[in-house]
Amino acid sequence: MDNLIEVKDLSKYFETNDFLGRSKHVTKAVDGVTLTIRQGETFGLVGESGCGKSTLGRTMIRMYEPTEGEIRYNGTDITKLKGKELTEFHKKMQVIFQDPYSSLDPNLMVRDIIAEPIRVFEDATEEQIDARVAELLEAVGLSKEDMYKYPHEFSGGQRQRVGIARALSVNPEFVLCDEPLSALDVSIQAQVVRLLEELQEKYGLTYLFVAHDLNMFHHISDQIVVMYLGQMVEVGESDAVYFEPKHPYTKALLRAIPHIEKDQILNLEENVIEGDIPSPFHVPSGCHFHPRCPYATERCRSEQPRLQDVGDGRLVACFAATETA
Repeated sequence: MDNLIEVKDLSKYFETNDFLGRSKHVTKAVDGVTLTIRQGETFGLVGESGCGKSTLGRTMIRMYEPTEGEIRYNGTDITKLKGKELTEFHKKMQVIFQDPYSSLDPNLMVRDIIAEPIRVFEDATEEQIDARVAELLEAVGLSKEDMYKYPHEFSGGQRQRVGIARALSVNPEFVLCDEPLSALDVSIQAQVVRLLEELQEKYGLTYLFVAHDLNMFHHISDQIVVMYLGQMVEVGESDAVYFEPKHPYTKALLRAIPHIEKDQILNLEENVIEGDIPSPFHVPSGCHFHPRCPYATERCRSEQPRLQDVGDGRLVACFAATETA
């Protein structure tokens, strides 16, 4: 498969000002991320809330302006695009949001919600829009009659299907799935995952899937990146990361999954992390994970590990993991 997106040393910082307007803190939400997404694959970003995964996804599609770094889409550096060129690029990259309750305008009928991107990006008649909306609703498992309903008339799972239809309305190549399952019941999550897989095959889509559930990622992702405090700590093929985790944080995320068959996962010792993720205003020195890591050494506290290849394309940012590889 060809590379669709290549990200190099991408960073996104946010400044927080005090009440006098003076700069007070700089939050490194994304800090020097480098990754490649191949056309037609599902690429997973996983980590706890606050690790920077959603910010990374939104920066990659230029919802947020990058602070530093390069984003290449089909070889074009999109960080330099502005105006009409940026608008044309946005047509190729769409997003499915986390909360189907807040991401849909309650004052608009479904027809107008799905038609809005079409009106922005395409020169279509109302008849063509109606036909496109009906086609999309049927593609996501709803009926064409649903276009005349309002969001409050649907269940949460149905609202998310409307959100998916809106994302596909302008025939994108790449879709950011920004935790699209977290607000749904477990029974509905599996249905939405199957729908996304069917749509990917039907339309040739590439997904960047953001979530915190490694168990779900194992089933739908080709590659997985584990993030912690704005940085990548482990990268690899889905099965490799799931069945043979290398980084202590990845192992802890897997250990936290309820009802997981832990004896089927290699190298998964009793490894329970304690405490909450540190404030991004006060990032620990050395390895960012060391205050919560049961294996931390003095080197971990003073020196930041870099991603190292531990074989078969696996990248891990951990001194212990790379020394034993």
